[in-house]
Amino acid sequence: MEKVEVGEVFTISDEAGEENEVEVLAAFPVDGVEYVAVSFTEDLQEETDEGIDIIFLESRRRGRFSGNRFR
Repeated sequence: MEKVEVGEVFTISDEAGEENEVEVLAAFPVDGVEYVAVSFTEDLQEETDEGIDIIFLESRRRGRFSGNRFR
């Protein structure tokens, strides 16, 4: 699998099939497993006092990810 770089933008889908564009904020290994932290590009472009959602994705085979969402 290709290494995902900070600043890279790609699309993810949720369980309902809705697609969202995200930007990579960080990429890091933990115990030999590669992870990326992403946020919705729409949230990053808005100037607001509200927090942003950060999604941690575990790199899987064939360019796939699985993840958890934190606020």
